[in-house]
Amino acid sequence: MENHNSNATQIAPEQKQETEETHKIFVYGTLRERNNKHQSTSKRTIGTILGRMFDVAGGAYPGIRIDPDLSKNYIIHGEIVEDISTSQLESTDRYEGCVLDEPEHSLYIRERIPVTTEKGIEECWVYIFNRSIDGQPEIVHGDWLQYRSLSYQR
Repeated sequence: MENHNSNATQIAPEQKQETEETHKIFVYGTLRERNNKHQSTSKRTIGTILGRMFDVAGGAYPGIRIDPDLSKNYIIHGEIVEDISTSQLESTDRYEGCVLDEPEHSLYIRERIPVTTEKGIEECWVYIFNRSIDGQPEIVHGDWLQYRSLSYQR
């Protein structure tokens, strides 16, 4: 996911009680493992969703939208980060500029989306860009790491 404010977040396992709820997050931008500026030891699984990816910050981070007209969606590549505690999910919300009780003020909103993996479909939290995409370059191949790699080669 995307680096939007100066408070870095770390997605890594915490010691937790056995009864504590854990979550799965699908990450597609700056929180992907090879691009992650933060140490991460969480279990990760390669996955894809259908949507549209945009460079919404001049190469700093992407945003995605899920188009209701499925024919306009492309494959978005990312990773499922597993065993996220509720406090880590809340920390990631802050990192993503996601204010659950004030979506109109959120840079991203968090939604449960089906993610396709080689083992099947998994429901995960996904951060959806919540600002205008007008005039933003679309990344039709849906891979932020590839896009960033190509941008650095120019």
